[in-house]
Amino acid sequence: MTSIETSLTKKDVESSHAAATFARGEVTSAQETGRYFIIIAAGALQIIPKRDVPSETLTEFRDLLCILLEGRARLA
Repeated sequence: MTSIETSLTKKDVESSHAAATFARGEVTSAQETGRYFIIIAAGALQIIPKRDVPSETLTEFRDLLCILLEGRARLA
């Protein structure tokens, strides 16, 4: 089982460097800009600066968002 699949079995989205508490079904959309990830969940707007996500985690984080949102994420 990959780390992405393991993350999908949990309620929270997390990595070794950052965590956010959203149920999987609450995340409705995500966008990526040059400097930020913008996540909309349950009426909340979460802005995550890319500088806070380690470069070795960026691809895994993008993949996780794409899986959670079933293709509705607009990522670079």
